[in-house]
Amino acid sequence: MKNDLLIFDVDGVLVDAEDSFTAAIVAAVRRFSGRTVSRARIHGYKLAGGWNNDWALAHRLLADLGCDVPPAAVAEACERLYSDGGLAARERWLPAPGLFPRLAERFAFALCTGRSRRELQPTLDRFAPGLRFAPQVCADDVARGKPDPEGLRLIQAACPGRRCWFVGDTVDDARAARAAGVTFIGVVAPGHPHRARLRLRLEQERAAALLDDVNQLAWRQGPSCPGNMGQDRRARRAKFGTARPCRVATLGKGREAAARGRSRKRRGSVHGCT
Repeated sequence: MKNDLLIFDVDGVLVDAEDSFTAAIVAAVRRFSGRTVSRARIHGYKLAGGWNNDWALAHRLLADLGCDVPPAAVAEACERLYSDGGLAARERWLPAPGLFPRLAERFAFALCTGRSRRELQPTLDRFAPGLRFAPQVCADDVARGKPDPEGLRLIQAACPGRRCWFVGDTVDDARAARAAGVTFIGVVAPGHPHRARLRLRLEQERAAALLDDVNQLAWRQGPSCPGNMGQDRRARRAKFGTARPCRVATLGKGREAAARGRSRKRRGSVHGCT
């Protein structure tokens, strides 16, 4: 059994969901209000934190536009747009073909996502049918979504004794990791409409490293960080630009040890580590 566990968020980390979930928010707001909200505005709300649920964010945007629409009606419209309206087919898998085989030499993998299991499983079947993530914590498995640490704590309870890192792309991801005592690695895409502000916010939330995309996990600075490829500094900069190095191995040990020592309650739908 591998002793180290890389926990991944899905949207914005493993999957480009701009043309699926974000597009569903735009389309739902237009359907009920007749107005178009920009993707930059949507990401501005997420930058403030507290909007891990995209359908709830669509409802808030409508409310701020003066539209009184029941939350259930907004969620149903968003779900139909995503699942039945063809938006899910627009998603793109972000990890390069060699990333997970390299990381698997040392790490096991898990997921902590705001997607429902109904939304997650077809994506995994499509893009990563042979890749094992265990446990997988979805919105169905928790009473409180991120930034609450409940999902990460379920994973910790299912994987006692393992050192964990969480790879995410939002303020809510970072806050959940911090509350759970899990070292956080932030992904800040070069095309993010609030890139500089997001980098600053994730640094303020004590991110151990900031990467341009998930494939930079294959680059590390020391023998204990994810995916050391043995590249010198000049080669890394030529390939990855100025992303902060991934120095995760020596960070957060005290917090992780404390988190592992606390008793966690498991929900029945979360299965154990491999």
